[in-house]
Amino acid sequence: MARKLEWTRPEAMNIYKLLAFVLLVYSPVSWTQCAPGIPGAGNPGCVPPTQPNSPYSAGSDGSVVPLPAQGPAPEWAETWGAVAQDNATGQAGTVENRDTRSEAERLAIETCKQHGGGRCEVLMTFHNQCAAFTQPKDGGALNWDTGASSQIAEDRALAACKGGTCEVIYSKCSVPRRIH
Repeated sequence: MARKLEWTRPEAMNIYKLLAFVLLVYSPVSWTQCAPGIPGAGNPGCVPPTQPNSPYSAGSDGSVVPLPAQGPAPEWAETWGAVAQDNATGQAGTVENRDTRSEAERLAIETCKQHGGGRCEVLMTFHNQCAAFTQPKDGGALNWDTGASSQIAEDRALAACKGGTCEVIYSKCSVPRRIH
């Protein structure tokens, strides 16, 4: 004998309320685009407007709107820095942001001589980075190192310091400069 399923009015209303709630919760999901800055976001239904053939990039007549033209990749000029010192007198010369290593070395020696050095020699050169020198507060041997930032170069030079409490006596950067 077949039984006929009959719902009472309150049960039917609960089912309708549940269906309405489900439709209300899930309907915005089908209309959303990707979150700003998160192309795809791991959601196959999320199509960034800039992606070719994206339905969001179509013009009002259905034609595909071309993406904005990308400019050429930036070009960078490398730069050099150098430090020269006269070991007998302690006079020094420094330069940063020079086009070539030889130019940086030559100018560092010239600057050292202008400061009173007679036998100036290049202690170090640095290329597209920062350099720092440290020395014990009561004098002594110089320590130097390089890094991607002044802080990194200073930390490394301080870590290399032996013989007492050291201080940073020079910290400069010679970073690439954009030419296009």
